[in-house]
Amino acid sequence: MGLSRNPNIKSYISWWSFSKNNRSFVGVITENTISQVPSNILFMSSTSLDGTKLYTHDEDVFRFKSLFMQNTDQKYYLVDSSKIGKKSLNIQADLNEFDKCFCGSKT
Repeated sequence: MGLSRNPNIKSYISWWSFSKNNRSFVGVITENTISQVPSNILFMSSTSLDGTKLYTHDEDVFRFKSLFMQNTDQKYYLVDSSKIGKKSLNIQADLNEFDKCFCGSKT
């Protein structure tokens, strides 16, 4: 088994922690970097959507998406029909926080 597939090994690159579950960098340094970078447009999805509430199941993803939403001028939500009517661990946002929502069917 390669080191990258071993669940008992954590990867650290220049003080950045890499999450194998999300295939992304996580942690305080990543959060600080995201909080300092403004953005014009954000396209965001979620784990699920129930009513007007968007849910995210992962704690790290929740924090990153919150930071992105704070620093973005225009926000667009993308969802497919398989996620509608379901809940997850964390309420991420409300649909009224987005400029536009795009819904498609799962193929």
